[in-house]
Amino acid sequence: MLLESEYGYLYEEVENINYLLSLNMELPAGYIEDVSRTISTFNKLSKNNNDFLDKTLLNNMMEVEYSYLIDEQGNSLIDIYNKEIKASTLDVEYINSLYNKMILKRNKYIQQQLYKDYFTYYKERNNNNILDKLFNSKVNRVIPNYIKELKSFYNNFEINEKDMLHPFKLNNIRINNQKYKVNFKEDFLENIKIMDSVFGKYLERIYDEGFILIKESNLQEGFFIELPYTKKGFIYSGCIGDIDDYFNTIHEIGHLYHQYITSNVEYKNRCNSLEIKEFVAHSFEALFVRQFSSEKVKKIYEIQQISSVLWNVVLFEFQKIIYRNPNDYLFLEEKERIFVDLLKKYTHSYLYNTNKYDILLGSTWMYESMLFETPFYNCEYIYAQINAVDILNNHQRSLEEIKNNFKNGKNINIKSLEQVL
Repeated sequence: MLLESEYGYLYEEVENINYLLSLNMELPAGYIEDVSRTISTFNKLSKNNNDFLDKTLLNNMMEVEYSYLIDEQGNSLIDIYNKEIKASTLDVEYINSLYNKMILKRNKYIQQQLYKDYFTYYKERNNNNILDKLFNSKVNRVIPNYIKELKSFYNNFEINEKDMLHPFKLNNIRINNQKYKVNFKEDFLENIKIMDSVFGKYLERIYDEGFILIKESNLQEGFFIELPYTKKGFIYSGCIGDIDDYFNTIHEIGHLYHQYITSNVEYKNRCNSLEIKEFVAHSFEALFVRQFSSEKVKKIYEIQQISSVLWNVVLFEFQKIIYRNPNDYLFLEEKERIFVDLLKKYTHSYLYNTNKYDILLGSTWMYESMLFETPFYNCEYIYAQINAVDILNNHQRSLEEIKNNFKNGKNINIKSLEQVL
């Protein structure tokens, strides 16, 4: 008989394994047998609720979260979007219609759940209420300064049309031609052993067993998947050869660190809040960059964080407007207008009031997959990256502080956190 905590972690690991397999990820060869046994065990147990300490647990977990995001033909709207966004020629009107359908379906779903709006539903579902309370006033103070800093940074360069599509497409300016090839053991593992020797040994084992996959790619991306039943995790880092590969890889290791320090927490007490997950991962990466990177790389990292905070503020404000007033913004032109206004207020204030680049900027929201897949998730980065900038410049902040605040899952040391925030 499995205890509730064991079953909870088993269920989550099976779900995450299936997700990795759907992405055709190269799972470690030695883990395939474990996967088969785990899924076999899960299937047997699922047929008999009497095997569980908490007989309602299975039923509570069986809701398919995105089952309502299906079109008339039974196709997933998210899958359709992911296919369309990779097309050589983007059908912007079709993408807009997909987005409208998703918003309509999501709003209808949360109304049935008796929530006043989707953002309220999102916050409650993700237990987003701890850092939110601590950070609200700080965000309002910091944002105007960040706008000035980013404007000052970009005003030192001549901006051309090819650089305008996305704040992160300004990489040639921001990264200052910093080429980089990931060397996991030399650049990360040996330094992490200095930060936390026990975690460093654990990370080395995970790496040697094949749970960290770093590959050259045309697309710069990374993600971390928890495997909580076996107390492991899977990291993927797609690298294009510039310094952002370095930042992205250490960020995903930060997520693994969060799972590591909470691996012995009972399932009912684990912290599944996305705001906490991003907060810990960004804290870890900022501590790493502060301790082991050159001054040049630190400056690149800081402007990255500032730019990302402002970009995520744009996405957050854009979504609030659209989700609360969907019928007022059905047409692409209406979405483009408010999106450009937000960009010029936050990330592209150096453009002043010119409309020269409006046509280039207006539809860039379509490339932000989080808007389609995980609405409002980007608000988690706002808090986390403001804190990362503070850690970068405040040598009193430590890894021990992060561990002590978050190692007990939901039982966060809120008083200690208040002192540093």
